[in-house]
Amino acid sequence: MRKGLSRALVLVQVVALVAVAGVVALALVTTSNALAASPPPSPAAVDPVDAGDLPVDFVNALPTIAGGTSTPRLPIDLPDPAVAGRAVDDRLVFAHYFPPNPISLDNEPPDSDYYARNYLNPHGEEDKHVRVGGLQRDRPLPRDPLADPQWEVADLETEIRTAKDAGIDGFSLNIITLRETPNSQSPVAGNMMTAAQNVGGFPIMLMADMTGELGDVDPTRFVDELSRYTGSPAVFRLADGRLVISAFAAEERDVDWWSQVIAIFAERGETVALVPTFLDPVAHMDAFAPISYAMGDWGGRNPAFVPVTDTGPTSAAALIRRAHDLGVRWMQPIAVQDARPRMSIYDEAANSTTLRQNWQAAVQQDADWVQIVTWNDYSEGTQIAPSVHNGYALLDLSSYFLSVYKTGRAPEILRDTIYLSHRTQFHDARPAFTSADPMLPRAGGTPSRDTIEVLVFATAPAVVRVDAGGRQYECAVTAGVGTCTFPLQVGSIAATMTRDDRVVAEVTSPYPVQEVPAVQDLQYVFRSSRSS
Repeated sequence: MRKGLSRALVLVQVVALVAVAGVVALALVTTSNALAASPPPSPAAVDPVDAGDLPVDFVNALPTIAGGTSTPRLPIDLPDPAVAGRAVDDRLVFAHYFPPNPISLDNEPPDSDYYARNYLNPHGEEDKHVRVGGLQRDRPLPRDPLADPQWEVADLETEIRTAKDAGIDGFSLNIITLRETPNSQSPVAGNMMTAAQNVGGFPIMLMADMTGELGDVDPTRFVDELSRYTGSPAVFRLADGRLVISAFAAEERDVDWWSQVIAIFAERGETVALVPTFLDPVAHMDAFAPISYAMGDWGGRNPAFVPVTDTGPTSAAALIRRAHDLGVRWMQPIAVQDARPRMSIYDEAANSTTLRQNWQAAVQQDADWVQIVTWNDYSEGTQIAPSVHNGYALLDLSSYFLSVYKTGRAPEILRDTIYLSHRTQFHDARPAFTSADPMLPRAGGTPSRDTIEVLVFATAPAVVRVDAGGRQYECAVTAGVGTCTFPLQVGSIAATMTRDDRVVAEVTSPYPVQEVPAVQDLQYVFRSSRSS
């Protein structure tokens, strides 16, 4: 049985947080006498300070901006970026759309649909993923079957409206397969254009996946394939009419190959603004700069890999500065976490720390655009779309931080809100279903930890209290944005925020922490006090 922190260890943790991070939300943690007598867990599970710059409450230092659109699900009302005087092509936010994971794959009841039978089931797809306990651990929020024969387009319209209402400007659409390839992914690009045109005001950036079939064709065939979609009014173009073509892992093809693509488009009357997304930006930025309008990378998924200051050539600060020195714009990646059963690897996201540090880098280092990676890649656990595990919490947090990014100011906090995050198991738990190839932490990344985090949006000073498996903790917070971090415990997890002995926000996680979980699942679950 897991034991909690001793009183002495908890107090040391608090002092370290205050001294190292200049904490806005001061953690004043108390424990019972029974807990004080418990032996301490391993250091990796005790000390969240080692997991990055915690907390990153940079927004509290920014000037505030009043909200515009009423958004009761959020702690703020979404402000109008035009108030901050942003140009049309400035501070755009795209979310990377992954075609294999739409809302539904077969329009069947959610308890027996393809996700339930084949992706979440360790024995799904004829034991294809049995070595890792199943392909996915989460799925899109389910719905009942639709009578509409065009249900695929209807689902895409739902996703577009959801993203648009959250303040996202458009999707960067991963085009993995050729149109004629007989699989569920090939129609998605055409359906997406139809859906975006039906909804309106939500451009779709064409992003060729160069690790897929498009990476294996010649420049002419490549242009032929993308030209299927360029006539749609929904395709993303710059204000001057240039067609934006992006590419995941653009370095899979050299500059000469891409120059041919641009030339063929020009012969057909299209001026292209190329936006390569690199896996290794340092090695390729200089060569691609003369043919690029903007560029970006796929980014890091743990705090150690997303430093908020210039710590070397791969830091966001260095990459953004280098792009600007080369005369091109930069599209900063924003990720919340990454856990890939099929690749037997995960990143220690440290609750919301990775998400917050990514946004801090984008804001403070003046990134021109942002790409949220991803909207819906459930196989890698990077999704922010509404899901079974997270509800709307990750999308709501993204709405807040993208508002900071777009305006350069901190939206006024109008509603007390808390976001609770934790894993459903300890990082070294031994599941009942034993994976032959269990996930291991990414080499060189943030050390694994076992923590509960409460991310606080407070209208005034308050006290946060957490019940973790029957153990009680509390934390004093000031007005603004702050974090409180506590040790993970087996059992149910609940949090409240009180002021003047009145509860102003509360949330209970629907996912208790299990000592012996069914399968290995190292994603954090997030829940909001304002939405399910």
